[in-house]
Amino acid sequence: MIKVLPSQISGNVKINPSKSITQRAYAISSLCVEKSIIKNPSKSDDSLSSLNIVKGMGSIVLEFENRVEIEGMQREVETQFNCNEAGLCIRMFTPILSLFEKEITISGRGSLLKRPVGMMEQPLRKLGANISTNNGYPPIKVRGKLKGGFAEIDGSITSQFLTGLLIALTQAEKSSEILVNNLNSRPYIDLTLDLLEKAGAKIENKDYRVFKITPSKLKPLNIEIEGDFSSACFMLVAGAIAGKVKVKNINPESKQADRVILDVLKQANCSLKIGENFVEVEESEIKNFEIDVTDCPDIVPSLIPLAARGNKLSVIKGISRLRYKESNRVEGLAKEFLKIGVRIEADKDTIKIFPSKITGGKANSNNDHRLAMALAICGLFSERGVEIENHKCVSKSYPEFFTHLKQLKGKIIEGEK
Repeated sequence: MIKVLPSQISGNVKINPSKSITQRAYAISSLCVEKSIIKNPSKSDDSLSSLNIVKGMGSIVLEFENRVEIEGMQREVETQFNCNEAGLCIRMFTPILSLFEKEITISGRGSLLKRPVGMMEQPLRKLGANISTNNGYPPIKVRGKLKGGFAEIDGSITSQFLTGLLIALTQAEKSSEILVNNLNSRPYIDLTLDLLEKAGAKIENKDYRVFKITPSKLKPLNIEIEGDFSSACFMLVAGAIAGKVKVKNINPESKQADRVILDVLKQANCSLKIGENFVEVEESEIKNFEIDVTDCPDIVPSLIPLAARGNKLSVIKGISRLRYKESNRVEGLAKEFLKIGVRIEADKDTIKIFPSKITGGKANSNNDHRLAMALAICGLFSERGVEIENHKCVSKSYPEFFTHLKQLKGKIIEGEK
């Protein structure tokens, strides 16, 4: 266990690299025979899971302290792949692995075995692959060869499958057209398209509704991964409610979905200073806010501490997909934050957070990295501190989280549990 005590924080923190961009860069590099160079890659658990998939696909991978070099398609592909608990990993690599003629099994562990993947079955069959799942959940068995053509997909639960299709279909036998219904998380598709453009892919995007992909040889990537806004959200909120924090290694003009945190902080009356490669936020009198998170559901846990410090009721809309994350985040947020004094009401698609006096106490992350970090931030302005069970799950996305919190003078007690 770990306990975060009431603290006045201050200082600078260099945020960790984006795992969303890192994993996409690894996937694209795995299909390029020339050497790609990925500088400043994320070392989160999810990113390492994706890198292991790339190795199993027959890539030659050289790992250095601050870069990874990948030469794709150099060896025979393996037949067993483990994505651990990485949702993007399994949904992105399943279409990519269906390019091979071997039967391949793709599985994971823990929460990943409860995350839906059934939306991939019919489209992949239409595009030429054989696929079966465990009643819509992992493990997945897939066998190519993915040929291309026309398919219709549902993007209401996740955009991660579309990311995988866009990458894989650049290497299909013939051109493809993908019709997408109810696409959510468009900024994540922008990240995919941006990297594919850098690799020379030929993709036509018609208003995020129709994507036309022309097969082409991919060029090697040579990029540096920018800082992760999904992680930065927590540190920025910490500064807004408990001191002053300067988050470095972050691009304020980023295409990342969770860049919207800057708009929320402004709406909440936070004192912000934005520079070329940093954002600084200082404790302010927090006002209530309202946001639709249809395109950025991962931001929700970081907003709970901010809303709890607000002067009035805050409203977060578009939360239905939070039920399909590492945990049922809607249920987890309401249950675990209540234990420490935060009043939350949730219905099918909306969360309401009331101004709350955080008494503190013990809560469980439910092995959800973002829930663990949000609980920790609440500890900073609680009465008696917040003890978090299963706190080590932060390594899934932000392994340095508690180290960084200590650097900012956060008071933390670590135990053996």
